[in-house]
Amino acid sequence: MSLASQKHYTDHPSGVQSLTVAEHMPYNLGCCVKYLMRMGEKPGEGEAKELTKAALYLDRELHRRGIDMPPYGEFREVPGRQIEETDRG
Repeated sequence: MSLASQKHYTDHPSGVQSLTVAEHMPYNLGCCVKYLMRMGEKPGEGEAKELTKAALYLDRELHRRGIDMPPYGEFREVPGRQIEETDRG
């Protein structure tokens, strides 16, 4: 079975393969999107593990771009706009 035909890469509700999207992005961002799109679909990989992998690649991309993120819950602004109460989860 080829990599691109594996169920966890092809079963996204949008009908779009995660690899199709990822290949048009920088490596770290593509990996992040890939893990988010297949979350809960790969046998043996729980959602927490997939989110952790996506966060790892997002963190790597932020570091590569020289963007330092404060610890979770401590940031109050996104460059270019103020975070509204509705943005907080």
